[in-house]
Amino acid sequence: MLTTRAAAKQTVSKSTLAFVRKFIGKGLSRDGSQEPQQETDALAEALNLFTRKPAKSGKSSEVGTEYKPSLFKAFAKGSVDEQMRSRPRTDASNAHQDKNDAFVQNMLRSINMTLNTMSSLDASELLSLDAKQLQAHIKSITDEKLLVDTLDLFIEHERLNFQILGDVLMNPCLRNLSRLPVDAKNFSNIRGIDEVQAVKLKILMLKKHHSLKHPIQIISNLKQNIEVYFSAIKNDQLPRNYERLVWKFTFQYLKQYNESYYVEQFKNLRTSFIIWESTKMSHSRQVAQKILSHHSQELNSVQILFLKVAAALEDKQLRYFSVKTPLDRVSINSRWKCYLIFNSLEKILLHSQQPTATSLLDELNTCRANYIKYASEKGLEELTPASEEIILQQW
Repeated sequence: MLTTRAAAKQTVSKSTLAFVRKFIGKGLSRDGSQEPQQETDALAEALNLFTRKPAKSGKSSEVGTEYKPSLFKAFAKGSVDEQMRSRPRTDASNAHQDKNDAFVQNMLRSINMTLNTMSSLDASELLSLDAKQLQAHIKSITDEKLLVDTLDLFIEHERLNFQILGDVLMNPCLRNLSRLPVDAKNFSNIRGIDEVQAVKLKILMLKKHHSLKHPIQIISNLKQNIEVYFSAIKNDQLPRNYERLVWKFTFQYLKQYNESYYVEQFKNLRTSFIIWESTKMSHSRQVAQKILSHHSQELNSVQILFLKVAAALEDKQLRYFSVKTPLDRVSINSRWKCYLIFNSLEKILLHSQQPTATSLLDELNTCRANYIKYASEKGLEELTPASEEIILQQW
């Protein structure tokens, strides 16, 4: 048995005792005296033969967990590998991932709370917004229930109008139309909505059903309201963008008649150009040729030149230009608009690979020279700096 100053009794193997006796024996001096006790203690501590005193109750011990080899533990509990295998393991990467997930979840929760706070204006604040602010607010709503509640609020206070209802219908988060407090098929009996506005809302529903991928509802809408839409077109009651929607879905879903038929039936240059803007690109050249022949007595030289180019080329830029600058409104006396058309057509033809582009360029140059002479003789108003800037931007 081996006892140290600060250690309790501990049983060790015979080989260990022999090694210790041998070391202590070497530590004796020639005259029989013993070396200082510190060397013996140092050896015992190096062999980890000391045992720790149990901590007193009521006091916490903050001793480090750094690993120290121990002969006793090796004899009593097995090798280091066996001891490490017996310890419960924690996957550091999983723990780190759990912390990251918790952080992300907390951040998303904070963002959602902020968005809900921004969207949840009280009733008095919502009713006091001007038209632009209210439109921006409705477009920013991303919760369907909140959107429907907003519509309910304006209905209850008799503040509903066409703009509010239209913005609600076109909001992408509105997907369940049955939740609406109004009939999405008939807007005629809603306070604040007149007859023309009710027709425009029905046209907007064509676009809404298209975004929701409801082809059957589009066909049903057209069959029920097509005569109403055509009547509004003939009476010039619809803005151009609403009329384009009517023609687009008519040609796509009701194929009873083609574009040429409607050009002949409506006999209106404005409608004919809108039909050309709304048709499929594969039909655009044929429709342009039909407009040229059917409205030949109404067209001026600049409009004729544009339609000749449209009848020869399938180019989206022509259609885009016509939407921005309605061709049926172009007057021969509007100098800057005519120059704008000349420059735009020239740009398109120069980049075209069609064989007819060269002959059309020659015709364009002749038409422009004749127009310059005409404008000089008529004393048409000179281009303003603003007009010149618009023309240069197109160029």
